[in-house]
Amino acid sequence: KVNWFSNPLYSHAGGYKFRMNVYINGNGAGDGSHLSVFFCLMRGENDDNLTWPFRGTITVSLLNQLWPERHHRKSIVFDDENPNISGRVQEVERESGFGHQTFISHSELTHREEQKCCFLQNNHLYFRIDNIDIQPGDFRNWTTSEASSVQDTLQRPWLGVPLTYQPPYIIKLTQHMEKRMTNADWYSEPFYSHYRGYKMCLNILPGGHGTFKGTHVSVYIYLMKGENDAKLNWPFRGTVVVSLLNQLQNDNHHTQKIVFSEVTPIESSGRVTKANRAENGRGSGNFISNKALKAEEGTSYLQEDCLYFRIDSILLKQDW
Repeated sequence: KVNWFSNPLYSHAGGYKFRMNVYINGNGAGDGSHLSVFFCLMRGENDDNLTWPFRGTITVSLLNQLWPERHHRKSIVFDDENPNISGRVQEVERESGFGHQTFISHSELTHREEQKCCFLQNNHLYFRIDNIDIQPGDFRNWTTSEASSVQDTLQRPWLGVPLTYQPPYIIKLTQHMEKRMTNADWYSEPFYSHYRGYKMCLNILPGGHGTFKGTHVSVYIYLMKGENDAKLNWPFRGTVVVSLLNQLQNDNHHTQKIVFSEVTPIESSGRVTKANRAENGRGSGNFISNKALKAEEGTSYLQEDCLYFRIDSILLKQDW
């Protein structure tokens, strides 16, 4: 069996250390017929400050090299099922991990025009780690500014998040009614698409914007001048997924996608070189109506004059 290990990677700055393990000829149920993909925890320099066992979900894509809208994506979940895999690595580096024995079949790898598939080209495969979503555990690791109180977050864990340099991010807007009545134009603290990635912020207008003033909450993403800009591709192309969270239960969140595409004006998607943030944002003037904010059975987006937004993911469009 050809067993390949990637270079080490991290969940976030100061986070968990991993490597990806790929069996070219398959393993277990995929032996001889599939590509098998696993993720293994490694002994890391941040382990003393992290919560164990590791619990979370790693989303990985095998990239389609001709049709970027048809990547092959799967999620790998680390849970308490096997502490020998999700627990802290003490001495010898482990080769066992969580993953998929049948990640993709060998027959699906090659160029197939009719199905728009081309994962293997020039004898190369490209994998992308889309997201590492850590399940909230010990509150001592939560670093997001303006998070709810520790007690409140323990009761409603989906309102807390332990990451600093990649999604998901929790953004809390307080004094909603005052901001709505005064037509406040509110900006969140900066966040990043990924470690050493694009810098941006969330713009919320509780009183609405333009033709939606007085009837809706308007939400926009603004690119910001960042310390990594010289090493990034411009203009920015990608999709930012934003949710307004249901504060009663971890369900029925209100989610929209904000897309930066080829037709997005350069004032919104270009590199910021003068001011602190872009001239214009990208988003939705009618993100949610004021009527929809009110509590219904099992759903309440507005509680104690606060709204909680979550940046679920920031998916970058790859240029091929």
